[in-house]
Amino acid sequence: MIYIENEGALFRGPARGVPLEVWSARKNMFVPYEGSKDKPVDWGHVVSASEAEAMMEHSRMEYQQEVYGDIPADRAPLSDEYRDSVLPDHVQQRLKRP
Repeated sequence: MIYIENEGALFRGPARGVPLEVWSARKNMFVPYEGSKDKPVDWGHVVSASEAEAMMEHSRMEYQQEVYGDIPADRAPLSDEYRDSVLPDHVQQRLKRP
């Protein structure tokens, strides 16, 4: 698999004209590409793994800024799943009381 950049989006596939997955900052992973599979052979630009990682990190930061605004990432609210996995049961019970 190679990394392919096209119009600011990051894709993965076996060749430039064959994007199979696209990077989703919201899901923090590559997801199946559902767009048109009929791309010209010279579609997009091949990027290295380090360039792709930089693009993914940049998109993560943009997404966090969009979701949390001016709240620093280390002070963003915890997701319910994360909170429930790290807090002791007695604390979770007190948080859920009306």
